[in-house]
Amino acid sequence: MDVTAANGFLRFFNDLPDPRGVNKIHKLHDLIVIAVMAVICGADGWAEVALFGRCKRKWLATFLELPGGIPSHDTFGRVFSLLDPVLLNAAFWHGCRRWWNCAGGGWSRSTARAFGAALSTRGTRAA
Repeated sequence: MDVTAANGFLRFFNDLPDPRGVNKIHKLHDLIVIAVMAVICGADGWAEVALFGRCKRKWLATFLELPGGIPSHDTFGRVFSLLDPVLLNAAFWHGCRRWWNCAGGGWSRSTARAFGAALSTRGTRAA
C-alpha cells in the first residue's frame, strides 16, 4: 500500500468530525486506518488493534504520519467511543461501496448482510 492508496481510503472520512479537543496526539485518520486494517486481519478488541499497530508500525509509517506513534488500546477505545456511530458507519459504508464499484465488483445481498452482521456484532463487544 502506498500513500495514494491510504489517502484514497481516507477521503471517505474527511467529513467525519473529530470529537476530541485541541490536545490531540494522534491523527484521527491514523486511528481509523489502523483499526480497520487490524479488524480485517482478525483483531477482536482494542488491545488487539493496538498490538497490530505495534507489530506493523514500520510498515504503517510508510503511509501514515503517526506523530504520536501507535496509540494505546485505551486511546483507540476512548476515541472510537466519542465518534458519532451513525456518521462513522455512513462514511465507512460509502467508502466500501465506492471501493467495491471501482474494483469492478459488486455486493451480493448475502455478502452485504453477512459483512454488516459481522460489523454490528463486533460493535457490541466490550473493548
